[in-house]
Amino acid sequence: MRKQSNKYIAVIIILLLNVCMISKAQTSAEFKKLICKDWKVNFYELNGEKLTVSEEQQNAVIKYNENYTMTMSQVTVVRHGNWVYDEKEKIVTVDYTNPTAQDVFNVIKINDKELVMEINDMNRGKIRFNFLTATK
Repeated sequence: MRKQSNKYIAVIIILLLNVCMISKAQTSAEFKKLICKDWKVNFYELNGEKLTVSEEQQNAVIKYNENYTMTMSQVTVVRHGNWVYDEKEKIVTVDYTNPTAQDVFNVIKINDKELVMEINDMNRGKIRFNFLTATK
């Protein structure tokens, strides 16, 4: 009888853990609602070291649109692309059209005011970007 009750307890614990994990998972629709706005770089880190944001980077705005397009505007450069979110892997893939390139970002944190994403740059290492919503 004791073995059987231990099995039930184990099943209940597993079910509760699954419910907790499902409730914490962010759906694509929820993510889209949060990311679709203008973002500005607050700071970034290269391999864990916080770096100074240049004046050009301070003026850059990244806009994610609901139609899965995006625009990155800097003082002298405007880049366009398309984005997609993989909710299972928690990554955003951006395919740029001018010039053609692709970036894959791990989403660390997102809420109404802050977006933190990380990318592995083959030449420089791990770059973590901290964005805040851009005020107009």
